Amino acid sequence: MLGECVKGVRDSKAQGIEIYVDCGIRTGDDVLKCLAIGATCVFVGRGVIFANACEGLRGVEKYLDMLRKEFTQSMQIVGAKSVKELNENHLIKSTIP
Repeated sequence: MLGECVKGVRDSKAQGIEIYVDCGIRTGDDVLKCLAIGATCVFVGRGVIFANACEGLRGVEKYLDMLRKEFTQSMQIVGAKSVKELNENHLIKSTIP
């Protein structure tokens, strides 16, 4: 659905519209995929809440550190040096309808 939203915004030629993703983000790979498809921002609140419930501040720090490491590794794997470089060409298209 994110791709359809991004396409809709591009097709409308509206300026200044940002697309935020706030659902289903669990890993750094998820963050990279959303940004590559065209999201402006990705929220990771649920993971933070779960980490806080399990281990408090220490859990949140561990979760955010894990997310950062996964995202950094994903950026390296796709060969992007910055978030601004990310686009759909960094993703493998699924052949599943």
